[in-house]
Amino acid sequence: MPDHHQRKVGIATVQEQRARSLAIAAGTRTRDADEPNVWFPSITAIARVLSDENMALLKVVRDQQPDSMDTLAKVVGKHTPNVSRSLHTMAEMAVP
Repeated sequence: MPDHHQRKVGIATVQEQRARSLAIAAGTRTRDADEPNVWFPSITAIARVLSDENMALLKVVRDQQPDSMDTLAKVVGKHTPNVSRSLHTMAEMAVP
């Protein structure tokens, strides 16, 4: 049985990712079971999403379960728009 929490990471240009997604949506291509389910445009992008700062942010969300973005920002000592941007970036990368 497949592990639905496992993520395989791939690197492809944005154009390649888009073409792949459109082909799958159009039914002209299928997703192989062993191919990545999360794509990044570069190693730099992976490093940015998995930074120590972002991992610390997720730990606060998990452990303290703040009730709003403003509360989370106060807890981590960051401006709300920056926290929001970080979470949105991670969410975009985490959803296959």
